[in-house]
Amino acid sequence: MKHNNGWNTQIASDIHRDGLGVELLGFNGEIVAEVFRCDADNSIVVTCWSRRVTDDVLNWLLPYSETELQSFEDGTPLPPSAEWQVERDP
Repeated sequence: MKHNNGWNTQIASDIHRDGLGVELLGFNGEIVAEVFRCDADNSIVVTCWSRRVTDDVLNWLLPYSETELQSFEDGTPLPPSAEWQVERDP
C-alpha cells in the first residue's frame, strides 16, 4: 500500500516464524524495516535494515502497524506500540 508520506508497506505472512508482519519498502522495493507479530510466543519484533528509516518514519510505522496487526492469533491484544523495542541492523 502506498502512503501519503511516500513510503510503501505490505503485509506478509511467515509460516516458518509463525506470524504476520508489516514490511516497509524502500524506494527500490527492497524491505528496509519490518514489524513482525510472532504468534508462537506473542511477541513483537521491530527490525530496521536501513539508515533511511529515521525516528520520524518509525513514529509513523509503529502505530500504523499496531492498527494493521490488531491482535495475536489467539486473541491476545498487542502491547502498545510505544513499548516495542526497535532493533537496528547496520
